[in-house]
Amino acid sequence: MKVCIAAPQIVNLVGGGLSTQIDMTVTELRRLGIDVTFHDQWQKHKPNDFDLLHVFRADIGTMGIVRCFYDAGVPVLVSPVYLCQQNRFLVKTQMLIVSVFHRLIPHFRSDFEVLADICSMASAVIPNTKEEADFFIDSIGVDRKKISIIPNAVEERFQNGDPLEFKTKFSIESDFVLAIGGLGAKRKNMLNFIKAMKIAGLPAVILGESSANEYGRICQSELERTPNVRLINHLPHSGTMLESAYSACRVFAMPSYLETPGIAAMEAALTGAALVITPNGGTQEYFEEMAIYTDPKSPTKIAADILTAWNNDNDPQKLREHLRSKYSWSRVAESTLTVYRKILGK
Repeated sequence: MKVCIAAPQIVNLVGGGLSTQIDMTVTELRRLGIDVTFHDQWQKHKPNDFDLLHVFRADIGTMGIVRCFYDAGVPVLVSPVYLCQQNRFLVKTQMLIVSVFHRLIPHFRSDFEVLADICSMASAVIPNTKEEADFFIDSIGVDRKKISIIPNAVEERFQNGDPLEFKTKFSIESDFVLAIGGLGAKRKNMLNFIKAMKIAGLPAVILGESSANEYGRICQSELERTPNVRLINHLPHSGTMLESAYSACRVFAMPSYLETPGIAAMEAALTGAALVITPNGGTQEYFEEMAIYTDPKSPTKIAADILTAWNNDNDPQKLREHLRSKYSWSRVAESTLTVYRKILGK
């Protein structure tokens, strides 16, 4: 079976969970004997060189390749990696209004129309969570029969980190709260995290990068007024230093406006860190009652929840075993291969 993998061109420029999801899924598919090729716009391959196309993220950046393979008669599978917090009735209403505009302005497309078009060309759609699946069924109008929920997963290596490696390199002596996210990414909500840590008064580390956009500059300004929060550049996902950072932190905070579901939180949980995380995006499907769910809009609530996690006697074993038993990348690849075979009739 020959599979072409495609994603937005910026995927490895920004890194993060999507990059990890793709890399780990492909690694495990290859172990199962699947011939996987990453789409490269500079290589002269044709759709019919492959049995199917697997696209990660449904948006305008992947629309063209989906259309190309679909028109060539090659089956398409989509991992949409998309969730919207807007009211589902409002989304459907917006799509109806836009469809009227589309008749007047043929080249006008909303994000939701792009999603609908991509999913209409897909033989299968595999969201990460039930919440994401419900959005595509109820709001975008995807046929329920096309949907197979395949969760994200976590590498077991993250339970083996040495906390001293990170603390020694960055001269950190005390316990601390860890967050991951670029300062310029509004969805990651670093501004409210920094404000929350000012309220909580606990030492904190953000693994991320500064940004020249407006939101990033606001975050940087707030950070400069908050001496207990330190910004350290992103660490390579493949290295032991990130494992060490997770192992060294006392609390891992992910107060994003939305996560599906937050691979970094799963990695941190394997090290035994207490979790304070957004409730939005299907996180509760993964972490159940074993995390504290905060309000991303409220720095005061984020601070209070982090203090609660900091002061709790945390027994990490239950969450560790839960994640290890249900969310392995080998199981993700096996489930993905099952969908491949289904749409190919094998």
